[in-house]
Amino acid sequence: MERREATEQQLRKDHELLRKRLPDLLFKVLKNPELEDELDHELVFRPDMKTAKCSRCAAEIHFGADNSKMENLRVARKTLVHEAIHAVGVNHNGRMRSLNFYSQLFRDLFTDKIMEKLGWEPPSEKETRRRSRKKGKQDYKYVAYCPECGNEWYRKRRSKLIKHPGRYQCGECGSRLESRELEEKE
Repeated sequence: MERREATEQQLRKDHELLRKRLPDLLFKVLKNPELEDELDHELVFRPDMKTAKCSRCAAEIHFGADNSKMENLRVARKTLVHEAIHAVGVNHNGRMRSLNFYSQLFRDLFTDKIMEKLGWEPPSEKETRRRSRKKGKQDYKYVAYCPECGNEWYRKRRSKLIKHPGRYQCGECGSRLESRELEEKE
């Protein structure tokens, strides 16, 4: 519990830095006049949430205090940066296709780039993967995996990654991915 409280305090400080620097960083990278000129969203920790989300209409970034991401500061920071990017006007939809923010891979690379510009070390792929394995309580139905090095990506739905794994490569070894349906737990 103490770790989560320490992470929460650090994220509050990080949010203040993001409020000052993120819009300028994004504008330099994207050169897009559609972006908001400031990040005026408040950071709200909610004990009832397990995820994070940006609520533009309320001008708030909601971060679940009951969130496995709170156990690792780098993963929590990456989530905060991701939601702050939404708060200044970058969506997952086609309007910002030049950024490719609708693709998981490019979202991660872009968020990592912003973190580095802020002087923060992005989480490793293993840290992110370890967090997703902890979510084992949830009912995942599918897994994409690398037959060479054993990396795994779990999904609840039959996404493009699951339907067409051969279109994707492992980030660690470069091999083409494969997928399978998980057996139901009895």
